[in-house]
Amino acid sequence: MIMYTFNTRMQNSVRVLQRGLRNIGKANVFVKKENKYTNLPFAKTLLTIAIGGGVFTTAMIGAWITVQPEQIEEHHCQCSCAARIQTFDLASKTYDTTVGRDEFFMGMPLLRWWLLRSAKGNVLELAAGTGSNLSYYPSDCQVTATDASRSMLQKAATKINDTKKKNVLLLRVAVEDIPRLLLHTENNKRFDTVVDTFGLCSVEDPILALRTAQAACVHPTSSRILLLEHGRSYFSWINHHLDKYAAKHLQKWGCSWNRDILQIVKDAGLIIESSSRWHFGTTYLIIARPNPDFVSPATTPNTAAVSSSSKFSSAVE
Repeated sequence: MIMYTFNTRMQNSVRVLQRGLRNIGKANVFVKKENKYTNLPFAKTLLTIAIGGGVFTTAMIGAWITVQPEQIEEHHCQCSCAARIQTFDLASKTYDTTVGRDEFFMGMPLLRWWLLRSAKGNVLELAAGTGSNLSYYPSDCQVTATDASRSMLQKAATKINDTKKKNVLLLRVAVEDIPRLLLHTENNKRFDTVVDTFGLCSVEDPILALRTAQAACVHPTSSRILLLEHGRSYFSWINHHLDKYAAKHLQKWGCSWNRDILQIVKDAGLIIESSSRWHFGTTYLIIARPNPDFVSPATTPNTAAVSSSSKFSSAVE
């Protein structure tokens, strides 16, 4: 009796399996019977297994990536200022095409617009590059855009003509040399707004850069520092990727893309008014005030950190 029952069940199972196999190749996983749709048992089971297997596999891969140890030996990749400038000079011809396309699909133009609508008065832009921000400044702003790369600024000069911006001055000067630039301006000129977009990744000392930005502010309460940067993510698996390829990315683009931007901002002493993060936490949008300890309009800026060989000049001389 037991053997008979077992054989009967086996035969039934085989018949169900055969029916299911005959229907695997069909486009529909349902058959119409008496104007009602009835699930095919095998197709339903197959679909359930496929979905479950996919979810399980994805979860396992995600968990494996998440728990991988971060390669801290590559966190602090170094690149000299001269090497970065050379990299940007070489990249200037195709920079807008390659980087601009990626920025468009990531919504960066909207973030630039949202940030720069807060700019006012006399504006100092650090690491202006090819002038991606020029078209977003309010019309009443007086903009001094600086960069260490002459080739980048020559690209920016063409955008001034395209956007018909008349109140923009381009200067070739490294961020580290801004204090010396201030000494050469009339009445030791200071600024109402200091802007840096994706520049903290391309300087040797980002904390010094932000302290220089604060020194360039005209007043500790009325001045604003506007930052749009990229760096470390919320997620360890993304940080693992950034750390793993940091050296190669730095060599190709002159960019240290795995810096902890919020920690840098705090270490520089900025007073954050608002901040938000996008793209899995890798893009930072920050509006801050300068720390009063670094703003002294009535005194000469500290130039001790400025190289004796520093130079600045017009980008289109």
